[in-house]
Amino acid sequence: MKTVQINGKKYQSAEMNFNNVCRMEEMDAPITYGAKVSFSMMRAYLALCMNTSKENAGEELEKHIVNGGDMDSLSDALAEAIETSDFFRKLQETPTEETPKVETEA
Repeated sequence: MKTVQINGKKYQSAEMNFNNVCRMEEMDAPITYGAKVSFSMMRAYLALCMNTSKENAGEELEKHIVNGGDMDSLSDALAEAIETSDFFRKLQETPTEETPKVETEA
């Protein structure tokens, strides 16, 4: 698992499991797994890695950028977390058989 380096501190990358995805949604981050990732999603992911609030993560990320840092380690860690996530892999699978619907009496 990758680490995220922000302002000279290293944080362990967070796993992208169902509960962490929900935590990120609770931080108002739109969860996408395509080519474009929003700043809100990056901030929420950093908050998970740092085990802190989205506001604190945003402040730390802003300081990091203002002081000449980049978001490479954060975006790499997030990309790897999504790619290796069993949860996201299952979401992306195309069903091979349609699940029969259970009918109930009205």
